[in-house]
Amino acid sequence: GEEKSMDHVDPMSPLGVGCGLRQGWDDMPRGCVYSEVPIYSINSPTPGDCEAAVVLAAAFQTCVESPFPSLAQALTGIAERSNFQVVEVVRVQNISRAGMHDAFKRVYSIDSTRTVYHGTSGASATTISKTG
Repeated sequence: GEEKSMDHVDPMSPLGVGCGLRQGWDDMPRGCVYSEVPIYSINSPTPGDCEAAVVLAAAFQTCVESPFPSLAQALTGIAERSNFQVVEVVRVQNISRAGMHDAFKRVYSIDSTRTVYHGTSGASATTISKTG
C-alpha cells in the first residue's frame, strides 16, 4: 500500500481494523495492553510538547486561540482565561478499550467522533482511564 507521512495522519486513527493500536502511540511490551504516557508535567520536562499543546487546545477551545498552538501559548491561554492550572497531561494507551471503540464504530457505521472532557479528582481520573 501507499506509505503516508505521519505529519498528516490523525494520531487517533487505527493502525489495523479492530486491533486497538493507534498511530502516534509509544511502543508497548509484548502482551501489554495498557500504558500511561506522560506528555506534559508541570514538574518535569516531557517530550510531548506538540501533542500536549494540541490536546489542550481541543479541551480548552475557549481559552486557546489557535487549534495548533505552542505549549506555552496553550498554557498561558488556559491560565489567563479559566480557573484551571494544567498540572499534567497523560496519554492513556489502552489497546482493549480502543479495540472495543473501533468495533463499535464499525458495527454502527460511525464515521466521526468527538472527545468529551470533564473535571474530576485524580483518583477518579485514574479509574476512568483504566475501566472507562
